[in-house]
Formats: sequence, C-alpha cells, structure tokens
Amino acid sequence: MSSIVYTSYLGEHGMPKVSHFGIDLNKYFTKEYFERRLPVWQDLDAWSSLGSPAGQAGFDTATQTSLLNTLYGLLAGLLIYLIFAKREQIKQRAAAAVSRLKSPKGSNQ
Repeated sequence: MSSIVYTSYLGEHGMPKVSHFGIDLNKYFTKEYFERRLPVWQDLDAWSSLGSPAGQAGFDTATQTSLLNTLYGLLAGLLIYLIFAKREQIKQRAAAAVSRLKSPKGSNQ
C-alpha cells in the first residue's frame, strides 16, 4: 500500500493522518487483508456498493421470478401490439399463401 501525502498530513509514525476523513487504515494491516479476503474498496460509500457481494450471486428467487414474469409480459405485449398494428399485412400475406396452396400444380399463374 502506498500513499502520496503532504508532510503536514503525516502523523508521528510517518503514516497519513486520516481521522478527519473518517477512514481507518488499521484494517489494511491485518492478516485478512494480506490473504486477500478483505475487499479494498468496500467502505468508500455509505452503501458498501463497491465491496464484496458476500456470497450473494444474484437476485433472490422471488425477485428473479418477478423480473422474468415482467419480461415475459412485455414480450407478449409487444407481440400482440405488432400483430394488431400489422394485421392488414398479415391478412394479405395469409391470403396470398392460401391462394398459392389452392392453385393447381403446374399452372403458370
């Protein structure tokens, strides 16, 4: 660990004085830190959003189910909208396909 510190911010042991920032450097001199079990950036914000997920690999089952159901609902709604918006084109293409199927084989129509 290294620091670039103004001389006026150095303490009596040569370590930066960080108490006025609310940062405790003692945790960086522990066995857990040197074994890489302590996330370095975990305490930089109030929510610990930059730290370790602590075993959480994603959403819980209920949240994941809700999100998937929402996604399926959006996709179904989009499909229904597209069918409704393009219904005339769909009717014309279906009629053309049916007429091709009903036409006698081998004729030059």
